[in-house]
Amino acid sequence: MTRYLSILLVLVTLLGCQEPFLGDGETGTIDEESMKLYTGWSANGTLSSEDLAGRSVHLQANFQNDGNQEDASGYTVQFSVGPKRLIAPIIGTTFGNITPTADIVWSVEGNEVRRTVSVVNGLSVSGVGQGCKVEIYDETPAADVGQATEYDVSVLLVPGVRPATQQVPYYAPLGIDVGGVLSFRPGSAIVPPGGTGILTVPQDIGATAVCITASTGQTTPVILTDLLAQAQHINFGGNIVKAYNPTNLGWVPLHPHTDRIFLYNLQAAGPGVPNIVFTLLLGIDG
Repeated sequence: MTRYLSILLVLVTLLGCQEPFLGDGETGTIDEESMKLYTGWSANGTLSSEDLAGRSVHLQANFQNDGNQEDASGYTVQFSVGPKRLIAPIIGTTFGNITPTADIVWSVEGNEVRRTVSVVNGLSVSGVGQGCKVEIYDETPAADVGQATEYDVSVLLVPGVRPATQQVPYYAPLGIDVGGVLSFRPGSAIVPPGGTGILTVPQDIGATAVCITASTGQTTPVILTDLLAQAQHINFGGNIVKAYNPTNLGWVPLHPHTDRIFLYNLQAAGPGVPNIVFTLLLGIDG
């Protein structure tokens, strides 16, 4: 009898160690028939730079550890962007610009935190929570689209966190104000001598750092000292909380009180004095 009990115990143990079975093409939710966990979620679709219907690509997932109990853990969202295609090709025309953007919302017990990133091939963003929602949409300014252009986007959501790298997820913000005119170049503005570019920093996208570059864009370079180009972080009261020459600094932590970022071209206006091309990317936690 002892021998038969031993054999039965071995069989029960082996059956309990079997891998969860997922049916063909079934990803992203709990299989109601087998009550086995899914381990990944994905979505894809087509966006357009002139999509008046406001199309977007959505992904939503609830993370569960046994089919009932929600488990807060680390997950990573990965993105890809397909090749561009002209919607209605016209001979002699070129592709328009595209600006795919994603909102990522992590949630725990009904409370949510939001991250907004510019979508590029190779982008990955990690976070923790009991669930996650992702929406990808096109944010190309109307003045910058050129000919209507469409493209495919894809998003994957899988357990684990992305490896540590020097390149953080980022967002190229829209609407840098230069003399009362909003730049139509996401994350970029041309500031004339004596002029100022102003960005109101979005407060709900998870921005923790900023990378600013400054160049005259000329074949004969101009050395932009802090007497010629300067970036300032300004708080709600209009006070300077950080000021520096942005040339070749890389990522700089945002002062926690930063409400706006000013980009100064301090060159005196005059014949032959060049504009300064500023680029500004907000580093996003993840």
